[in-house]
Amino acid sequence: MERLIAAPWASAPPTPPKPLKRPPRNPPAPPVEAPPPQFDATPDLPEPFGYKVCWFAVQASDPAQVLDALGWASEGPANWHTGIAAAYRRTSGGQAPWVFASPPVEGWVLLVGDGLPYPAVYPEDRLEGIGQAFDVIFTRLKDHFGEAQFFGSHRVADFVTWARARRGEPGRQFSYAGSSGEVYANVGAQSAEEASLGFAVLSGLSPVDARDRLSDLLEDEFAREAALVASGMSRRDADRQVRPTGRSVVPGEEDVTALADAWSVDPTRLDEADRGYVPGVGLMARVPTDLGQAPVSPPPLH
Repeated sequence: MERLIAAPWASAPPTPPKPLKRPPRNPPAPPVEAPPPQFDATPDLPEPFGYKVCWFAVQASDPAQVLDALGWASEGPANWHTGIAAAYRRTSGGQAPWVFASPPVEGWVLLVGDGLPYPAVYPEDRLEGIGQAFDVIFTRLKDHFGEAQFFGSHRVADFVTWARARRGEPGRQFSYAGSSGEVYANVGAQSAEEASLGFAVLSGLSPVDARDRLSDLLEDEFAREAALVASGMSRRDADRQVRPTGRSVVPGEEDVTALADAWSVDPTRLDEADRGYVPGVGLMARVPTDLGQAPVSPPPLH
């Protein structure tokens, strides 16, 4: 019987293809520093703000006192118009965010900035350190002035946050993003002002339990509205009956400014003529890079 002899190359391993030569990659270009904002030191009347931004409020008579308490260097004077514009300015390429320390209004200095950190105790990494950075600023202000407040919102992420701490008393911190449905902080008991505004009672709940409670309340709100529409009521009338104040059980940006008004100053009303405000000048500063954060838009948790 004739034997079949394999050709030598039949069992030899295939020759590996030569690696493809790719053109060398250019190193990434260094970040381009945006032109610095222009500040005007001409005193002007308060400029309203309060949406899509965060701010601290402390009882002080001079913005320099606030920056000194934080250990932040002043970048120079700015009036309300140019200071608030810079506070809303988004930075990139690792640039430190701008903050505006306002002249005192009704005894409060407002430290305003798009890149300020906010309360976060959940998840475990505290949103990659944002929560720890907030604690540093909040504690310095509370220890120096005896009380510190914080507020913020961003409607794109349905994000709301507020906090208040007084020396020697338990503090209150809350952060929630409707876009992800997550509660990032729910520390301390609900304040009397939150209760009077009709906020959901979440005292004593962990962030996860507070999230589930808000989810249940929102589901019930939708179910009651759907039942009224199914009974023949117009959607507009059903909405008015379910939400007589015009607000949902889930907090929104108007709730943040209403609470600010109850605790200290509502910045959306700073342009009201009957408040008797006088022209003034504040100070600009930059948030240290280890304490700042990207513009408010908490990531979803998976």
